[in-house]
Amino acid sequence: MGVESVQALAGVVEHKRAAKGVLITTSWFGRASHDFARQHGRLQLIEGPELKYLIKEHLGKDVIPGPVPPKRRPSR
Repeated sequence: MGVESVQALAGVVEHKRAAKGVLITTSWFGRASHDFARQHGRLQLIEGPELKYLIKEHLGKDVIPGPVPPKRRPSR
């Protein structure tokens, strides 16, 4: 999912003076999205594998996650 979605959520969080914003995808977020969310501080990103875990943990359902994410280069 692109950083634009994360930035849009940040705008809503600021506008509504919300304590936290959560964005969920069945696949994964790119590095720019993770970096932006970390810098913002009040955003939580949930990707496919974590979503799968949460569904299993709280609903007792075993689901098939989205595609395997690309290999990420280590951050500098």
